[in-house]
Amino acid sequence: MRKSEIIQQAKRYFGKNTAHKKKTVLGYTFNGKKGREWGAAFKSATTQPFYVKFNLFDDISELIESGEAKQIDWHWTGDLSWTMEVVLNEGITNGYDWDKKLSAKCNGKSRMLKIFISDVIPCYTYNCYYIGFNKKEKLYEEGPLTTLTGREQKIVQNIADMLNSKGLVYVDERFCEKRYEELYSDCNKKGNASFFEAVFTDVHPLVKEVKRFSDYPNVDKKGTTLSWIETYHKNGKLKQRTEHRHTTDNISCTDETRFNERGVLQERVEIKRLPNGDSYEIYFNSKGQIAKVEVIRGQLGRKKRGQFTFDVDEAYQKWENGWKEQEG
Repeated sequence: MRKSEIIQQAKRYFGKNTAHKKKTVLGYTFNGKKGREWGAAFKSATTQPFYVKFNLFDDISELIESGEAKQIDWHWTGDLSWTMEVVLNEGITNGYDWDKKLSAKCNGKSRMLKIFISDVIPCYTYNCYYIGFNKKEKLYEEGPLTTLTGREQKIVQNIADMLNSKGLVYVDERFCEKRYEELYSDCNKKGNASFFEAVFTDVHPLVKEVKRFSDYPNVDKKGTTLSWIETYHKNGKLKQRTEHRHTTDNISCTDETRFNERGVLQERVEIKRLPNGDSYEIYFNSKGQIAKVEVIRGQLGRKKRGQFTFDVDEAYQKWENGWKEQEG
């Protein structure tokens, strides 16, 4: 299949009209047969530990099997794709827990090959990355594998050959990242999703930068949970830090701080969500000054929801222009 045909198929299945997607999903039989077939195919291509996962939400299959398909939200289904994880480390014979135990067996760093295969379009892509758990600091780190050993290259090639023999077309990172107004996904309900987000997954992006994140959320004396995630520029400097806090009275707070490649503060955002559905976002500029405020109010008059934005620079410009007109 040509790349142009792949794009057209993607727009057909993952466009605003969900008819083709709906027909496909309602035709699924959830007996595990296809998963076993993929397992056998990968077993024929590699002796390395691997696992296979279908990315459709479990509750979708449960609703279909229980005859409650009418309750399905066809804009929130999970992904019509398969994910295969393969351990590249030499001497590893099983995946253990595919988490901390595996990391420990791999001397603190699991070298992984992740393959994404569409269930409805004959195409696939893959990503090589590492992930490790620091037991002392209780944090994870992951990042792209920039080089592979000759042995690892052979593992990747054997799997690619197997997929190619089944008529699947490899699509590279550049192809996957291109966005189209006509493509939608669970997390891109207004369109303009990337090919990767629509066809493969919009919750597990390709690993392209170093990322560190906390273990299970910490809980303070008041019962507030805290988790964090950091991403880094290629030069090793912090790019963004995001902290999430959730209180016992169901208030969610998020702080995001972004830096440029020189480590200079660019922007900070404070987000707070209340139990009643109200929320606000405060944007600070590089000088620490409030630049913009966004407020969402639930049940505002006759409206179920209202959204308001106040941009300080825009407001000041309007005021200044009005003052100049009065002076003139």
